Amino acid sequence: KKANNVENEDRATRFAEIIEKVISMMWKLDEAGYNDTAPDMFMYTTAIKAWTNTKCSSSVDRAERLLKQLKQKAARHPQKENLDPDVAVYNAFLFAIAKQPESVDAAERAGSIVKFLEESDHLNPDVIWY
Repeated sequence: KKANNVENEDRATRFAEIIEKVISMMWKLDEAGYNDTAPDMFMYTTAIKAWTNTKCSSSVDRAERLLKQLKQKAARHPQKENLDPDVAVYNAFLFAIAKQPESVDAAERAGSIVKFLEESDHLNPDVIWY
């Protein structure tokens, strides 16, 4: 049974890595002029959730990097639809933090996200935030 757990953890990590690579390839295609190939907020949410499902020690860092990338891309490409992070993206990231509470700065990270969301004009808190 232990071997199956390790195998499932490896699969989850590989899946998360593959989604990150797909996002990267989609941006490269978009930048090369292939219209409508940029990943959207739903793709980023899926990738963040994928990292949440791994036991990888860097899963929260990887999820946070994806969230930051999404925010940067949304700021750089305001004309692209479905790039602004929504409640689901932040919920996925908060869940990633919650899955690794032993992280030294887990409470601080979660607190800063919740504070940002509470101060946001366009995002309304839901029960998952609390």
